Amino acid sequence: MEIVVGFTFWNDVLIYTDSFRKWDIPDGEIVSDLEFVKIKNRVARYFACWGGEIAFDDTELATLDDFKTQLQKDGIQYEELEGGVISYSNDIDAERRRPGGFFKK
Repeated sequence: MEIVVGFTFWNDVLIYTDSFRKWDIPDGEIVSDLEFVKIKNRVARYFACWGGEIAFDDTELATLDDFKTQLQKDGIQYEELEGGVISYSNDIDAERRRPGGFFKK
């Protein structure tokens, strides 16, 4: 299971709870309510060793499908590689020309 966290300079930790709602193996299986509480407690105990404050963020994280949908919507060509890696590139001139691009208001 991969758990998404953010750190501050002072070792505060922000733990994104949505990152551990599903198991990697078996792929995509939903974590039960009891398992979720156990994982949350274990993660909190682990990061407590860093010495900073621990906070939880329940924000729903974007999925790979969300990211691909946004690339398609923005007209950015991409390739899906092995292991769920998305490869795309864009240069500053292409971004300036793209309708709805970064530089468009």
